[in-house]
Amino acid sequence: MSKCCLCEQAASVHLINVDANGRMFETFLCAEHAENKEVSTPNAYQLMDILPHYDKGVVLSNHICPTCGCTKEWIESTHYAGCPDCYKTFKELRLTGAHDCCIHFGKIPQRKLSPEAFKPRLRYLQAQLQAAIDADRLEAAQQIQKQIRTIEKAIKACTQ
Repeated sequence: MSKCCLCEQAASVHLINVDANGRMFETFLCAEHAENKEVSTPNAYQLMDILPHYDKGVVLSNHICPTCGCTKEWIESTHYAGCPDCYKTFKELRLTGAHDCCIHFGKIPQRKLSPEAFKPRLRYLQAQLQAAIDADRLEAAQQIQKQIRTIEKAIKACTQ
């Protein structure tokens, strides 16, 4: 049983922090100190359910997102990117599982809805369509064509 690093009581909270170099540090706190430090929030998720078990101080990865600190292992295990810069940092992972492509486009705010706002995504899809046709991936090309039609309808709706 682990003990609180501040008072030696039985620890009820196990914190894991990963620094910018990818080293993992563990901290154990009792319920009282965890409440004082405001580390127990109702929406917090348990990192140990997501991350594999690592020993203290082991470098997790030499690929770390400079913006949010996500590692390649974390993204591979959860299939979620931590921030838009993860798409650039981990482009070799091809983050297409939960997302349609490996480029982050984000939502377009209603007040900025214009045909120009859809152009980057449309250009990307047109390039993907051409690549799918060249590689004889006709089913993929058909799906991309549907996405292009959806965006073209949105552009028409903006201009009316």
